[in-house]
Amino acid sequence: HLWSGSYESDLAGLPALHGEVAQAIAERILVELSAEDRTRLTSPTPVNAAAYEAYLKGMYALRRSAGGLVTGLGHFRSAVTADPRYPLGHLGLSLLHLQFALGYDDPARAMEEARRCALEALCLDATLAEPVSCLAWVAAFRDWEWGTARRQFRCAIERNAGSSDAHRLYAWYLSVLGEHQEAI
Repeated sequence: HLWSGSYESDLAGLPALHGEVAQAIAERILVELSAEDRTRLTSPTPVNAAAYEAYLKGMYALRRSAGGLVTGLGHFRSAVTADPRYPLGHLGLSLLHLQFALGYDDPARAMEEARRCALEALCLDATLAEPVSCLAWVAAFRDWEWGTARRQFRCAIERNAGSSDAHRLYAWYLSVLGEHQEAI
């Protein structure tokens, strides 16, 4: 093991803890942090613990089953109610509405709601990748703008190569276009 340590924090201090741990790991393995990364890690945005918990519960419900969509909707709405400026609550709503568009709701209405929520998330945090992938999905399957969708998916993956949502949505998009090997 290159690094190990023990840290404690309450839920509200989680962003600061993430930054502290990331910086310690980077220093331990001698990674040179850019000034932008160092600022981002040492100046985390405070998180409303209730909003964060509701978001996590919503993501859990979203991944469970179709029945979880209604439960997820309640949790994501709770996250946004607890903190309207918390971007992940809006992101969760966007992902949920994309699921609703796949047969649980009027697709056009659900897609427009997904677009609105993704744009709200981006207004609150322009660095997020996942809302961009939601917008790409809407561009592809609501607006039929295939080229725009491809550029947006690639942008989302460049922003966060570890985003499972960006990769999952992009893979589905590629499969629809018959690009199965690329999707894999």
